Amino acid sequence: MPRISLAMKPVLNVSNAFDKYYQALLTHEKGHMNNGEKALNEVNQLLENFRSYRECNKLNNAVKSSITGVINKYKQLDSVYDEKTNHGKLQGVSFKGFI
Repeated sequence: MPRISLAMKPVLNVSNAFDKYYQALLTHEKGHMNNGEKALNEVNQLLENFRSYRECNKLNNAVKSSITGVINKYKQLDSVYDEKTNHGKLQGVSFKGFI
């Protein structure tokens, strides 16, 4: 996440604008984090319920394929989220209007 160095000693209106930007960005990124947590939970559930295989390499391939499917699903959901929020701009992730 971006930050302003204290050594720069920003003026109050710049500091306030950045704080608003930062909070909006944090809100947006939490949406991505929520998708990541859902993906993790789905992978954990998948692994808990995975059937057994006689051959390790077949099990390994099946697990990899299943996990890849979950990851791809949530990558797509992240893309849809970014489209829906215009990469956070509709949530306030922009300096436009702050300064």
